[in-house]
Amino acid sequence: MSALTASAAKGLHKVARQTHSILRKNLWVMFRNRRALVIQVFGPAFFMIFLKLTSIAIQSNQSDSDAFKRVTHQDEIGVGYLPRCIKGRDASYAATNGNCLSLAYAPNTTLVNSVVSRMKISAGIPDSELRAFDTEDQLKDFVLANPNVTQSAIVFYENYTSPTPETPDQRGLYYAVMANLSLTINQRIKRYNPFLYVVAPLVRSASEAILQEYTNESTLSFDVSRIAFPHPAFEAISVIGDIGPIFLFGAAMFAFVIQLGQIVGEKEFGLREAMVTMGLKNSVFWISWYIMSVVMGIITTGTLVGFGLLLDFPFFEKNAFGLYFFHFWLFSLAMSGFMLLCAVFVTKSRTATTLGFSIFMFSLILMIMVQTGFPFGTNTVTVNNMNAAPFIQSGFALIPSTLFAKGLNDLGQFSKTDESTGLSWSQRGGTPPSAVSGDSEGVYALQCDGNNDSKCDHWPLEVIYWWFLAESVGYAFLAWYLDLILPNENGVRRSPFFFLTPSFWGLSRKGKLTHASELSKHDHVRVSWPEIDRDNDVVAEESRVRNDDVGKETRVKVRNLVKSYQNRLFGVVPYGKPFHAVKGAWFHIEEGTVFALLGPNGAGKTTTLKMLSGVIPPSGGDAFVFDYSIRSDIDRVRKLMGVCPQFDVQWNELTGEEHVRLFCELKNPRLSDSEVRKEVRDRLEQVYLYEHKDKRAGSYSGGMRRRLSVAIALCSDPKIVYLDEPSTGMDPVSRRQVWEIIQNAKKGRVIVLTTHSMEEADTLGDNIAIMAKGHLRCIGSSLKLKNKFGTGYRISLHVKASADRGAIHSAVQRALPGAEAEGESVTSDAEFVNFIVPRSQAKKLPGFFRHLEQEKEKLGLLETQLTQTTLEEVFLNIAHEAERQDAAAEAGQPYEKRKSVIGYGASSDSFE
Repeated sequence: MSALTASAAKGLHKVARQTHSILRKNLWVMFRNRRALVIQVFGPAFFMIFLKLTSIAIQSNQSDSDAFKRVTHQDEIGVGYLPRCIKGRDASYAATNGNCLSLAYAPNTTLVNSVVSRMKISAGIPDSELRAFDTEDQLKDFVLANPNVTQSAIVFYENYTSPTPETPDQRGLYYAVMANLSLTINQRIKRYNPFLYVVAPLVRSASEAILQEYTNESTLSFDVSRIAFPHPAFEAISVIGDIGPIFLFGAAMFAFVIQLGQIVGEKEFGLREAMVTMGLKNSVFWISWYIMSVVMGIITTGTLVGFGLLLDFPFFEKNAFGLYFFHFWLFSLAMSGFMLLCAVFVTKSRTATTLGFSIFMFSLILMIMVQTGFPFGTNTVTVNNMNAAPFIQSGFALIPSTLFAKGLNDLGQFSKTDESTGLSWSQRGGTPPSAVSGDSEGVYALQCDGNNDSKCDHWPLEVIYWWFLAESVGYAFLAWYLDLILPNENGVRRSPFFFLTPSFWGLSRKGKLTHASELSKHDHVRVSWPEIDRDNDVVAEESRVRNDDVGKETRVKVRNLVKSYQNRLFGVVPYGKPFHAVKGAWFHIEEGTVFALLGPNGAGKTTTLKMLSGVIPPSGGDAFVFDYSIRSDIDRVRKLMGVCPQFDVQWNELTGEEHVRLFCELKNPRLSDSEVRKEVRDRLEQVYLYEHKDKRAGSYSGGMRRRLSVAIALCSDPKIVYLDEPSTGMDPVSRRQVWEIIQNAKKGRVIVLTTHSMEEADTLGDNIAIMAKGHLRCIGSSLKLKNKFGTGYRISLHVKASADRGAIHSAVQRALPGAEAEGESVTSDAEFVNFIVPRSQAKKLPGFFRHLEQEKEKLGLLETQLTQTTLEEVFLNIAHEAERQDAAAEAGQPYEKRKSVIGYGASSDSFE
């Protein structure tokens, strides 16, 4: 039990230390990427300012209307005479005649003209702004044909009743007024109600003129005033509650997309893979980003709330601080978990941006639906005689933005008018039915008791808060789980039930290889490929490894390692032939040596390196690194290894010192701060970068970045180092420096090197293996490969210009049968005749040179040079022969070696 407790404590310490390192890295990157930081922090402030301007515009539009104010008492407001007209837009009649019409009337009779004349005098309207029509229909046709010309119209109806003994002479004049009541009239910026501005004055003018006409008293007048009913304030638009959800969600999407892009970017550019191969725990990666999101959520929420209070929004002033602070912050937490879940399914930064926009548009549609009251505003949605409302509401609630809109709408409804008192913290859970007497109108979130299902609210703020918390944790946990069980870009995944295995809980008994049966457990593979004629040394190497007949210094045993790729429809159904990238590799590597793995592009060398480092799983076979299996103990293998990948995986925002510090702490979390500082200094000095330690990696040259990658691979004293083309892109001086570093670093270690530079392999490789078409084609020291697979020896004869070329060719052919002329080469001051001599003639070379020395003057020779075949020629011969051999095997045809390739079983001769 104590051992288990100690193991758990050790594991927690590693998680805590690695989390601290990754968080520090994330903070460095965040603060140095200032543009993204400013957008995340001050994006909410920008939207709050925009909402404030919108609020000001709405208030200005409503400032002249008493409808939006609470009125208990109002003074009388007099009604004047008909005002003069204002020329409207697109008024063709007014443009032609020069004036608009203040009043049009009908019919054109003597009595009506007299009444209108009195109206004109009292209102001060000129004749040019009056027009009479014979009939009502003519007046209406004119108004329809000439919009924006006529301010008002009036139609009179005369009535005359013959006198009787009971009723004296009766005369009457009735009228109907016309005006555009849908138009709000603007005059000098101030806005007017057309009913009060036109209709009421027109009624007063007409009534007074008719009274004067019938009484024949031109001075007779009467006053008209209006007084509004006392009324509460009309519920205006709540900027935060009604409009805010869309804009504030847009502000939240800035942080969402930026952080999603950062996480996906680390996957896309291999940064996460590099950290994992250096010991980063998968859970630490997600924990660190979750913490970053929580911190950024607090900062952005503080910015949003601060500007809301600063700009005097009633939403923030009237509602309890805790209600809206927790609503904004918990929503940011829910979006953080949702963001991590989205990151699992995205592998490209550009796709992350597209996904963020798609989520915003989809959420926008749902939020508009929520604003209209669906689905949280109704508790009954019948589908097939079943109430589906709870299911629909829960489905909507899984998208955090819908609950965000619901909560803001609730808070906005209780803070939109001057009389609104807002919601208190104690009201977050809704109102119990027992606290309501009579109508529940105006009560917040009436709780359900089984008798009021049509009016109650299942989603008060308290429920929303719990949903936000559950979504935050649930989505983050789901992201961690799916990230493990879904194949990543390299095809690596775990079983869906990995949490049921003892190894997940640190109870695995697996460890170093202890029995021969474990060694050969995965030797047999189910895949097959056409057989090829293999080199004797490759066969012998397989026999030694298969029988475990290797030296005591052996630290790596590769046994029948295979990697195959299969096309799958929808990622499930296989189709087509599989592609075999590595076809049964067998070899061993001893401590204190550099094992150089060569091959043309697509040969399988990088794939082999990725399998050995645990980046991709093998399809068959196994490899044992310091007696740990890469199939079952890759976590232990990673503790022993360092990796320099083919392409530099570094953050442009971090310095060289910060890079090495990060990977040292990931590799060995038990190092103290002083030990980390010493290790960082040693590694940077080792690769000649210490004087550039404070420069950001983004400013490094290509050679400096490669040296930094080598320093990262060597940090924390790894027992095995994988270097994938470490000198690519370097100048000759930097290349020599890296070679020196590798030579010095191999003591007490195993170094596996892949390269395209034959000079590099020749210089560094203690043992060299060449792969082509997935097969291991040859293995051995550089000298052995040259002797065995080279074309032989090259003789270059420096001759005089007058030398007899035919005599020279005859002399060479007589002394060295089988020698082939390679042509002549000319330099600025010399001419050379070149020959290729097969290795079978090696013993005749001393006699041949003595003969040349004797015939030197006769043949016109000045100098003789002898060189051995280069490793590059060996490489080209192997690659070309592999192409022919593989093509013949695929076609099922017999394979014949070319004469120029003497290897594949031939002995290596020498001369004395």
